[in-house]
Formats: sequence, structure tokens, C-alpha cells
Amino acid sequence: FGHDLHAQTLIGPNRGDFVLQFGPRFWWNGYGAPLGKDIHLPTSAGLSAVFQTRLNLDTVSLVGGVTPGMALSQSRQRLGIDEFSWSVGVDAKRGRLDLHLGYEQRSNVLFTRASVVSFSVATKL
Repeated sequence: FGHDLHAQTLIGPNRGDFVLQFGPRFWWNGYGAPLGKDIHLPTSAGLSAVFQTRLNLDTVSLVGGVTPGMALSQSRQRLGIDEFSWSVGVDAKRGRLDLHLGYEQRSNVLFTRASVVSFSVATKL
């Protein structure tokens, strides 16, 4: 078992159909037990740099990005970039609803990979 929490904010130029965004992502994650048979990734806070592009089409937006990151814990620091992820997704607006379907693949310093499929719904108040 493990945990993986993220908080981020993005800024950048919006040229109508094309958006380029960047910003920091703060995270805290870890999993496994030190003496367990599975892979152990020690708990650490970290900081990543998010680079994301968005192509706005008529009814949907295509999103893609890369995110290199660095753990702040000594036990996780190895070669500079301790975590790396890439992601793709599709966003759609339907009235007051914003829908998102995405895929992210993340690898870490132990060369383990995690694949995440996400779906979210947001509404404007």
C-alpha cells in the first residue's frame, strides 16, 4: 500500500486555440514496507516542474505534458530527476460541466512505473 498526493498550479500564454502552461507541482508519496517482499519507495516530499500544452478544437481540447521531478528526501535522491511522468488527455465542456479523460505514466528512481487512467467532472457555480 502507499500514498500519492499532488498539488499544482499552472500559468502561461493562451493564444486561443493553443495554450502553453508551466508551473510547480508539490507532492508527497511513498509505498511498500522496508522489509516487505514488494518494492519499497521511501516516503518523501518532492517538487516537479509541469510543462503542459493544450490544443483547443471546436468541441474538445487535447492536452499533453511532461513532468520531471525531484525528491526532497535524501533516501530518494539519486540521479537528479527522481520522478518523471508524461500525460495525455481530452477535455470537453458540456454546458456547466467540464469533463476530463486522461492517461498518465509515471516512473521513479527505482524504475518502477505506474499507469493512471483518470476521469473527472467539474462544474461552474
